[in-house]
Amino acid sequence: MKKVSMISVLAVLALVGLVNRSAFAQSKACSLVLNISTLGESGEARQIKNARAFVVRRNTRRRIPATLVSGSPQFPRLRAGHYRLTILKRGFEKTTQEVDFSCSALNSKTEVEVSLEPSVPVDISTPPSGIPPVRRGVTTIFGTAAPAESNVEARNEPAPARIPNSISGGVLNGKAIELPKPVYPPIARQAHVSGTVVVQVVIDEKGNIISAHAVSGHPLLQGVCVEAARGARFSPTKLMGQPVKVTGVITYNFVAQ
Repeated sequence: MKKVSMISVLAVLALVGLVNRSAFAQSKACSLVLNISTLGESGEARQIKNARAFVVRRNTRRRIPATLVSGSPQFPRLRAGHYRLTILKRGFEKTTQEVDFSCSALNSKTEVEVSLEPSVPVDISTPPSGIPPVRRGVTTIFGTAAPAESNVEARNEPAPARIPNSISGGVLNGKAIELPKPVYPPIARQAHVSGTVVVQVVIDEKGNIISAHAVSGHPLLQGVCVEAARGARFSPTKLMGQPVKVTGVITYNFVAQ
């Protein structure tokens, strides 16, 4: 009788251990939600829907596509680890950043803020003005056109290219004249917090920061990085001789101490 009871106890303990191991394994995977936005010309954030996204796990090189839920890319069951996140959206620059993803609790949800930069056309030059445009069904004889016909040709010339109010500068760390370093917060030092913080900035025509906000990174490190970014200075940027605003990101890396 005692032998049967001991076997029953061992079976129950084995079952409990199996359940605990299963729950522990499940706690390693949870949901990652991407909140994607862009900055308007006046510096306000505007939400972007239906962007394509995928992550690549660094140790396995496995590519995992996101699922669109109400227009927002989500990874419903993502295991904790280090990933390279890529976001694609027509009309915007391809965005890639590193993400250290961890699950705080079973079935928990983590949200990541990502900002996209509008793409800028590469060719903004005007065509030569000395040659009249070719028109279908019309033969143009150079040097014999009457004055009235010349005026018609002039009216058909394309309008000059429009200069955008702002351009994308990508990662701006190497372009700064002054780039203050953020202070490592004592509370973050005690918690041994590390990682990369990305700050989205807007630079005015004179090279000064007029807008800065953190889009990713540990919450204990974001405040000091935004404060440091606001003190950065850049050379004025000109496009076709005209000063323009520049949008981009500044990255800060912290090593646990």
